[in-house]
Amino acid sequence: MTGWTAAAGTVAAAAAASALFGIWSAATPARSMALYQAIMRRCNWRVEPIDAARELRTTRLLGVGIALLSAAACVLAARLGR
Repeated sequence: MTGWTAAAGTVAAAAAASALFGIWSAATPARSMALYQAIMRRCNWRVEPIDAARELRTTRLLGVGIALLSAAACVLAARLGR
């Protein structure tokens, strides 16, 4: 493998994992928020939304955005790896 091919594979794998996380966040924003709260609890921080409905909408929208950007990164990595 050349340097560019290896880098493209790494970028594609990271982008695919990010896309899956984005899809998961868009599909289940409440679980995504609960995961974030659990991670922050381990750091001894309490994180609570001020407006839960707004936070769910924002999490869903950002999940879609992450999925789309990650899919674009996968496509670019595939082209770079050729």
